[in-house]
Amino acid sequence: MVCLLAELFEGRDDLTDIDQLKAKVIEKADLFAIVMGATFAKKQHFEKALEQAETLEMLDHIRQEIDKWKT
Repeated sequence: MVCLLAELFEGRDDLTDIDQLKAKVIEKADLFAIVMGATFAKKQHFEKALEQAETLEMLDHIRQEIDKWKT
């Protein structure tokens, strides 16, 4: 991993030291984890709603929710 960071650092001219790159990598990884967690929670919500749907109207409502969420 250190070799990869060193390679990435060598290709950048906007950072003064490798510690800045490390901080950026950690920040992006943390943001990615948050986004993935939220996405997983929403997926579970939709799956549960689909399993519990008993009418076409309920399915249509779920579809509308999904369409809103996608935009």
